[in-house]
Amino acid sequence: GYEMAIMLDGRHIGGVSLIPAEGKAVMGWILNKACHGKGYACEAARALMDYAVNVLGYQCIAAYCDGRNLPSQRLMEKLGMQRVREQTRTYPDDRGTAVEYKYEWRR
Repeated sequence: GYEMAIMLDGRHIGGVSLIPAEGKAVMGWILNKACHGKGYACEAARALMDYAVNVLGYQCIAAYCDGRNLPSQRLMEKLGMQRVREQTRTYPDDRGTAVEYKYEWRR
């Protein structure tokens, strides 16, 4: 897989990842909440997505999020991803049970 650190003024504020899975790549990200809404995750995710498509040759990129995570949903839509599935997921920590969305981008 691939990991990209998101740095701001020499400070690590998050990261994006790309993991090969069954003929497609699965992306994920995490960002310090104080840095939400400023475009940092979008810029990093776009760069990694471009690399996945133009260098690694992926035709499909997927991402998943908790249905309660509106910033991730908005980011996936900004990246040109479409929601393709929703299912119920029980999380192993104290977040309980929620809808999980799967988004995909296809060339």
